[in-house]
Amino acid sequence: MMYKNTYLEKMGELLKHVMDVANDIEKAVKELTDDENIKEMFRSDVEFVMDKFYGGDITVEEALNNLSMLKIYAISQLDTHYKRILDVLDDLERKIKKLKEEVSEGIVADVVEYIVKTVESAEQELKG
Repeated sequence: MMYKNTYLEKMGELLKHVMDVANDIEKAVKELTDDENIKEMFRSDVEFVMDKFYGGDITVEEALNNLSMLKIYAISQLDTHYKRILDVLDDLERKIKKLKEEVSEGIVADVVEYIVKTVESAEQELKG
């Protein structure tokens, strides 16, 4: 049986997209706020720099500079960026609230009436 409903298709796309985005946001926030994960990121960065140095890819000065920048970042910027996550989530919440307000009235009666008339007109044409 054939059934065409573009609105329903788009609703499905929206639901899938929203769930994907919500899951992506949740994953990213957890990655960026988990203490052990943060420690592991920086430990891994230090290991990367050391491997690059011992592999001959960078000089001792480059390695020391990179390590110094990691330390300075942790001291001066990490907490600021950590708190920025809350700002981003608050902004997202405001945007979602605004969208909810824009659609909270429900479907307008004349839209339903238009759809019914369009379908009935097509039905009459088919019935002769």
